[in-house]
Amino acid sequence: MKDFKWKTGKNKGAINIAELAKHAGIAEGTLRARSTRRPKEFELFYMGIVCKANNIDINDLTYMFNKLKK
Repeated sequence: MKDFKWKTGKNKGAINIAELAKHAGIAEGTLRARSTRRPKEFELFYMGIVCKANNIDINDLTYMFNKLKK
């Protein structure tokens, strides 16, 4: 699964903003600014890019949420 997080080193577990920006086609500085100025918006953007990178669409999400409810 692609999650754009550092796998090793001192930043292990943190989001690799440079890799996320490259995948999304957005300037790294834009995402860095968004992550500090608008953290909720950044979190939603991150979740959307992770879904897109893993070919998860709204139907998949709906199915998964419905399975969890049962």
